[in-house]
Amino acid sequence: MDKQKAFRAPRLGVQVIRDYLIQEGYSKDEVKFLDIEMLAPSDNDLKLYFRSNQPDVVGLSAVLSHSYQQVKRIARIIRSELPNAWIVVGGNLSASANVVLRKTEVDCCVVGDGEEIFLNLVNHIKCGNRSKNFELLKEIRGLSFLDKNGELHFNGYPKKPKNETIPFPDYEFFESGLLDKDELLDRYFLPVEQLGMWFCLDPRSKQSHRRPYVAQFYTSKGCTARCTFCQRNTRGYRLADLDEMEAHLKIVIEKYNVGFIACMDENFGGRSDYARAFADLMEKYDLLWTAGGVRCTNVTREDVEYFKAKGCCSLKFGVESGSQDILDSMEKNFTIEDVEKALTACWDNGLFSPLALMVGMPGEDDQTIRNTGEFIGKMAYELGIDPQNFDKALFYALPFPGTPLYDHCLQVGLIENSVDTEEQYLVSIANGLTNKWHYLNVNGAPVSHVLSWDYLVEWQAAKTYRQLSRKKPKEKSDLARKWETYTLQTRDTHIKKKLSRNRRISIYLMLVTVDRVYRSVFVRMLPTWLAYLFIRTSFYLATLCYHWIGRLIGRPTFAMYKDRPKPKRYRRPSSHAKRLARSLRAVVNSNRLAIENPTELAREKLLKGAAN
Repeated sequence: MDKQKAFRAPRLGVQVIRDYLIQEGYSKDEVKFLDIEMLAPSDNDLKLYFRSNQPDVVGLSAVLSHSYQQVKRIARIIRSELPNAWIVVGGNLSASANVVLRKTEVDCCVVGDGEEIFLNLVNHIKCGNRSKNFELLKEIRGLSFLDKNGELHFNGYPKKPKNETIPFPDYEFFESGLLDKDELLDRYFLPVEQLGMWFCLDPRSKQSHRRPYVAQFYTSKGCTARCTFCQRNTRGYRLADLDEMEAHLKIVIEKYNVGFIACMDENFGGRSDYARAFADLMEKYDLLWTAGGVRCTNVTREDVEYFKAKGCCSLKFGVESGSQDILDSMEKNFTIEDVEKALTACWDNGLFSPLALMVGMPGEDDQTIRNTGEFIGKMAYELGIDPQNFDKALFYALPFPGTPLYDHCLQVGLIENSVDTEEQYLVSIANGLTNKWHYLNVNGAPVSHVLSWDYLVEWQAAKTYRQLSRKKPKEKSDLARKWETYTLQTRDTHIKKKLSRNRRISIYLMLVTVDRVYRSVFVRMLPTWLAYLFIRTSFYLATLCYHWIGRLIGRPTFAMYKDRPKPKRYRRPSSHAKRLARSLRAVVNSNRLAIENPTELAREKLLKGAAN
């Protein structure tokens, strides 16, 4: 099989800034775009570009905190070529403005909806203020910068931009950022077979008249939830205009041969009537579609049936955990029963809906791990697939600045309260990996527990599935048979893709070996307490041996978390407390100390995030 293309989501944040500037009187020639992510230019390429274009203001879009190193590199290059240019960063990295402004060549950060903020800043500079006029800058709400005394300034999140619209991708604009490499535009449109089960389990995707490519866009902006692990620097929830959506569909169908749509919303279905109107539009143009970021309480069984009839092939819900205690800590504001209803409604109607779960949130323990494993086993039984053949994702929690989870890490000393240490953390998460080997022990659990969580979840899921199947065998549905077949075909490459090349062979062999042992009939028949003890102890010893062998031969391996601070064990609030009092946000807020220093006040406001 040929190497698959990377599927790129259109960077609509950049587009909306461009559109707003033009709406307010700037010409298209004054606003240029360089797609650094697509082009992956060298340092010399960037130097030549900025040297030849000589912009007065350079805006860098940093959607997630992963991009810190790239921002630092690019800002350094810009400053070397354009000493007087303003360098501005927007996106979720702005939550770490205190680090960005002190450790890079960035002049200021745009926090939240950037249209009005960036326009005001550009107007300020256009009026001849190439040097920083701090009193005028302080009037721009949503801007963060260092004042003349070196204090961090941030005067709060901006209001919703006037005449705001939810944009649809302008591919001519994105093509302009590719310089002479127009062929890269194809990465916005992926052949449907490369999206695997999101479409291919639905027989309608194989119809001969179906156009072959998938396009992406948003039907809404924002989210009504406040998950304690989720980075969010904008407020509110608003919907795209359906007439504008229809005009966009006509373009992508005819010009880019699109027959499938992937909705990238964070909160699809937040308004049922709108979601159904969107589905009607998909049917009108004979498009098959999928949506991610669906809250299980957003849709009913009747909604799912309606969506299926209107071309929906799959829906993805933000499940996160099979433990109600952990869901409450995450502030998910729904129950395990809500999740079960949503998933079974999809499966009963032949819609692919996978599980994505997270372990390692503060408060994780044997009971919550067991709850998650039992949940997976129960749902696998409902679907009719053995859990080992049930496509699912299990992540370890990753703290992002601007979330209560990150605040918790600061409070317990996992991340020291200093600019240097926070920068080191931003560098460490650049790979965005969410596995046990890169986990920051936010829970304070023993190493042996942390290392075994994923295996214990798998073991418990298998046991629960086996018990339920013995009581009442379940016949596989057509969806289940296709799902299982596809999973078996792709499972062999799953672990390899998650390991870096220099560690792939050694760790892969160890993981495959222990995986087969833990899936063996002998281990599956053990009592729960003994199975937990065996899995936990054996994997810890295997990893410890691997660690010491690496040290002996001079090839450092996994450091057994000794390279990271270990906080005290987190204690969950009482299950009898009110719902919001059980949230990690409530715990973090109750532990805040009074602050008077201007920099620390601004920094705390940024790190709380827009949801707080």
